[in-house]
Amino acid sequence: MYNRVILIGNIGQDVEPRYNTGGERAVLNIRVATNRRWIDRSGEPQQRTEWHTVVYWVPAGRAETLAEKLKKGTLVFVEGEIRYRQWEDRNGNTRNVTEIHAWRVIPLTRRGTAVGEASLAEEAVLEQETEVLDEQTPEVPNIDSEEELGPTDNVPF
Repeated sequence: MYNRVILIGNIGQDVEPRYNTGGERAVLNIRVATNRRWIDRSGEPQQRTEWHTVVYWVPAGRAETLAEKLKKGTLVFVEGEIRYRQWEDRNGNTRNVTEIHAWRVIPLTRRGTAVGEASLAEEAVLEQETEVLDEQTPEVPNIDSEEELGPTDNVPF
């Protein structure tokens, strides 16, 4: 089975890193908005915005640098997997959350610039960051055909 999500959207609020107890890793919780626009049957333009919670674990030394780049309004590319989490709140109510656990988060715009206006130097830095992140991306199984599915694998559709 395969669980992969790709989002391109805008960050809804500035990102603040939080560090684990050992201090060697940081988590960035990122709120990303994606929009869908269409024309309804009456010819009126419509828009729906979906908000996604992205959880991104990074080495502590990179957290502040990334947080500076991941500001409200920044267009980002996110690649990861969907995870579901359940917990009990203070009142004993069961709570559920759906999160995107990111393998890669790449800013597509710099603050104050339009898409495609990044300088060559910025693109080179971004390319280096992407190479580092690619090393941390988990291996994804390559399934080219249905023949590779075993007889006990049930596809739900």
